[in-house]
Amino acid sequence: MDLFFFLPPEFLAAVEGRGLLTMWCLQEKVIEHSAVGVFLTHSGWNLTLESLCAGVSMLSWPFFVEQQTNY
Repeated sequence: MDLFFFLPPEFLAAVEGRGLLTMWCLQEKVIEHSAVGVFLTHSGWNLTLESLCAGVSMLSWPFFVEQQTNY
């Protein structure tokens, strides 16, 4: 399904040339980019390690987003 189907045209016009919207990308490349100063994360193990290695601050939002307890 096309991501842009859900976004209003005004939003797409407002971010044109200033941002990139995509369905998939290499997460590691995103957090290593110089424009990233902080990263919102669900505190999964992989992203936590990648953020620490890249020296990027994290704003953690665990459990309530998608990381439910595994039984």
